[in-house]
Amino acid sequence: ADDTELNTTIDAYLNGIHYAGSPTTAAQWRLDNYALLRRWAYPDFREYLDSQVKINSGIQATQDEGATQLSNYFTECLAVKTRFPKE
Repeated sequence: ADDTELNTTIDAYLNGIHYAGSPTTAAQWRLDNYALLRRWAYPDFREYLDSQVKINSGIQATQDEGATQLSNYFTECLAVKTRFPKE
């Protein structure tokens, strides 16, 4: 994927002390570690739980806030799946 900022960071890591001289590219590292990248990128699951509490509060304004929060949570999760697809 075209993720210049992330690829630059990975390249710097791979060319640093840890992997000096490693033939691994940023693209290959991303493929090998997509699960780790996803774990770092996903929104905090507590946002989902908080949205559910708000939705079930019985208070209309709080329910609306919870629905928006839940929608945003799903959007962020789908963005992670797009950014770091499974092989």
